[in-house]
Amino acid sequence: MAIVEMQKIRLYLHRDTASDVLRAVQKLGVVQFEEVTLEDAPLNSKEKEAFEFNYASSRLDFAVRFLSRYATPPKGLRGMIEGNKVRTTGTKLYETVKSFDYNPIIDATQAVEQKRIDARHRIEQLREEEALLTPWTPLELPLTAPRTTEHTRTLFLTTRDTESQHASERALAEAGVPCTLHAVSATHWTLTYHKAFEDQVHSILREQGSDESALPVRRGTPAEELERIHRAIAHLEEELVSAEEAARTLTEHLSNLKVLADYMLWQRTKHDLYTQALTSNHVLVFEGWCPKQALSALDEHIRNKTDTYALEQVEPQKNEVPPVEIENSKIVKPFESITRLYGLPGHTDLDPTPYLAGFFFLFFGLALTDVGYGLILTLGLGYILTHYQVPKNMTPMLWLMFAGGVSTTILGTLFGGYFGVSLEALPQWATQLQQFDPMQNPMPVFYLALILGVIQIVFGLVLHIVRAAKNGALADGLWSKGPWIALFIFGAAWLGSALAIIPGSTAPYSALVYACLGLIVLYAAYRETSWLMKPIKGVLSLYDIVAYFSDILSYSRLLALGLATSALAYAVNLIAGMVVGIPYIGFVLMVIILIIGHLFNLALNILGAFIHSARLQFVEFFGKFVEGSGRPYRPFRREERYVELVEH
Repeated sequence: MAIVEMQKIRLYLHRDTASDVLRAVQKLGVVQFEEVTLEDAPLNSKEKEAFEFNYASSRLDFAVRFLSRYATPPKGLRGMIEGNKVRTTGTKLYETVKSFDYNPIIDATQAVEQKRIDARHRIEQLREEEALLTPWTPLELPLTAPRTTEHTRTLFLTTRDTESQHASERALAEAGVPCTLHAVSATHWTLTYHKAFEDQVHSILREQGSDESALPVRRGTPAEELERIHRAIAHLEEELVSAEEAARTLTEHLSNLKVLADYMLWQRTKHDLYTQALTSNHVLVFEGWCPKQALSALDEHIRNKTDTYALEQVEPQKNEVPPVEIENSKIVKPFESITRLYGLPGHTDLDPTPYLAGFFFLFFGLALTDVGYGLILTLGLGYILTHYQVPKNMTPMLWLMFAGGVSTTILGTLFGGYFGVSLEALPQWATQLQQFDPMQNPMPVFYLALILGVIQIVFGLVLHIVRAAKNGALADGLWSKGPWIALFIFGAAWLGSALAIIPGSTAPYSALVYACLGLIVLYAAYRETSWLMKPIKGVLSLYDIVAYFSDILSYSRLLALGLATSALAYAVNLIAGMVVGIPYIGFVLMVIILIIGHLFNLALNILGAFIHSARLQFVEFFGKFVEGSGRPYRPFRREERYVELVEH
C-alpha cells in the first residue's frame, strides 16, 4: 500500500439538482473541494439560506453543550469506552430530523441558562456588598441617612489600625477642621466635617493612609442589610437549584438534539460550498480532489441523483499540490496512527506506514519484555475491541496497542519476564524458552538493540533510493545513499572479521570501507559548485558518520526501557514480600501492593514503550527518506461530532 493517488476534478451541476447531488457526495465523503474564483455570482438567496442554517446550527450546538453538563455520565467500563455519542442508522436519523421539533426545547434551554446567568450575577453582586458591609456591622446608623448636607459631608473610612485613626484625629484638630469622628472598629470609622475644609480633610486623610469606603445606599443599618442579603442569596441559590433541575429534565431530549446538531452542521457545510462555486443562471461549477480509485463510485452516486451533470478530470495548475491520504491493509492500518501522529508525508514521498510497522511491533515488545504485562494488554484490549462499540477514532490506536501486547508476550518469553518473578521461581519450560537475561547480562541485549538500529537505518537509506527512483532521480539516490549503505555493510563485515565471527582477514573489508568513504567525499565535492569549496565540502561530508553513530546509539534506549520494566516489577514484588508477614493485614497489604504496583508499572512502561518506539521512527527512521510534509486530505463528508452512524 502507498500514498493514495489523487485526481483533480471539475463538477458541473444544474442549480435545481445541486442540493441533492451535494448531499450524496457528502454521504460518500471522497471529494475535497477547493475554493473557486466567483464571477458575477447571484448568491443573495443562497446567502440567506446559509444564514438560516448557521443560526439553527449554532442554537443546536449551544443546547447540546449546555445540557451535556447536566446529563448523567455513562457508567462503568462500557460507558467509559463507548462515550456519549448517539449511535443510530441513517434511516432513524432522518426520521428524527423530520419528527422532532427542536425549537421549543432550545428556547427552554436558553431560558434556563439565562436564569442561571442572572442568578449567579446577582449573587456575585450581593457577595460583594456582603464583604463591604460586614466590617461595618456595629454601625447603628441607617445607610439611607444623608451623607451630604448643605454644610457637612460624612465619610466612611478604613485605616490600618487604631493608632492611624488617632493620628488622623490629631492632624484634623491641629488644622482647625471642625469635625466629628466615630470609631466603628479598630480599622473602620466615620468622619463628618464642614465642607469648607474639603481640600484639607482629603490631604490629611491621604497622608495618614485612610481610604474611603463607598457603602451602598440601603434602608437599614449594616447589620439589618446583611440579614436581607443573606436571605436574598439563599433565595437565589434556590433558583439556581431549580434551574439546574429544569436542565436535568431537558436532558431527556439530548439524544435528539445531538442528532439534529450534526444534521444541521452537514446542511451548513453543504450550503457553504455554494460560495466556492462558479455560477451562472442555471449551472454551478465545483473543483476539488478525489482519489482515483473512488472516481467511479463518485460518478455512480451523482448519476443516481441526476442526469444533468458533467464530471471532468482536469490537470492541476503549475505548482498546485494535491492533498495527501494514505491507505493500507487491515494488518498494517493500525500503524497509521504512528504516521498520522508525525504528520502525513509529502505527495512525492513514500508512505512510511508499511515499513515502520514491523520495527514498531518489535521495538514495543523489546521495551516491555514481560509476558504478564503483554497478556494483560492483549486480552484486555482484545475483549474491549470484540465486546464493545469502540468509537471509530479510537479503534486504530487500540488495535495498535493490541499488537504491542502480542509483541510483548512473544518477546517476554525470550527475556524471561513474568511480572518480575525471579528465574528460580519460574517453571522449567519458561527457563528453557528464555534466551536473554537483561538483569544479569545486559550486553547481549545492548548489542541486539544496536544491530536493530543499523538494520533500520540502512533500510531507511534504501527507501531513500526507492523514493528517488519513484520521482525519476534514481541515479542521484544511488550516488547520495548507495556509498553509505555499502559503508554500513562492509563496516559490519570488517567488525565481524575483527571479532573472528567472519573467517578471513580484515584487509579486503578495510579496502572496501575506504573506497566507500572515497565515494562519499567525491559525491559531496561533485555537488558543490565552487571549485574552491569542493575539497572542503567533500571532507566535511564525512562528519555525517557522527550523526549516523548517534542515531545507532539511540536504539540503546530499548535496553534501558526493558531493564526499567523488569526492575520496577521486581521492586514491586520485593515490597509486597516485605509486608506479607504483618499480622492480620499482611496478606491484604501484599495483594494491594501487587495489584497497584504492577498496574502502575504497566501504565508507566506502556507509555514509555509507545513514546520511545515512536520516537525511533520519527527521528532515526523517517529522517532518512521522508522529505516532505503533506497537505492532509479533508474530504467533504458528514462530520460525526455527537452521532456515530452504523449500518444497522
